[in-house]
Amino acid sequence: MARRKDHSRDELKELILTSSSKIIMEEGESALTTRKIATEIGYTPGTIYNVFPSMDDLILHINGRILDLLFENLNHPSCHNPHKPALQNMKKMAHRYMDFANDFQPLWLTLFSSPLGTSRYENNWYKEKVDLLFTPLQSLLQNFAPALSAHDHHVHTRILWSAVHGLVYLNITEKFPNSKTTQNTRKLLDQLVDTYTSGIPS
Repeated sequence: MARRKDHSRDELKELILTSSSKIIMEEGESALTTRKIATEIGYTPGTIYNVFPSMDDLILHINGRILDLLFENLNHPSCHNPHKPALQNMKKMAHRYMDFANDFQPLWLTLFSSPLGTSRYENNWYKEKVDLLFTPLQSLLQNFAPALSAHDHHVHTRILWSAVHGLVYLNITEKFPNSKTTQNTRKLLDQLVDTYTSGIPS
């Protein structure tokens, strides 16, 4: 078994987060324990708590990584094609959001289901990652409706983003009739974007 001196604190943090993400992807969040993580990385369970003081703190950092991946997904050049209308780019972004949720379903569900209490709001770095997540869509809405105020862009971004998330969540959890297939959900997402943006003065 490896000894603590075999890795720096930063290296241990990376090992723990990578191993934890792997466990969640393969077995779900409920399977994540310090003992299982320790076995994966070759350390004792106490080592995990030397890096992350609690499981809530560990989950918070895992979620931070998921937010980073999700931001990269929504900020992909295919969602910001300057040769296509902003409305079409918004639909592409909605589709990519659904694809991400499908491809990383266990991690994505962890992001929105883990009970972290107030800890997520007490960490500025986490709040910054959450705020950053809205910026790709907000940039498209600014192109779509440049005359709107910054406040209106802010509000419309969060409403539309939340509505897309809601459809995707219902699809992933199979709690929405007629949305079990990817094709059906894509159509619903397109209709959602069309309907909502039609009420925004452009």
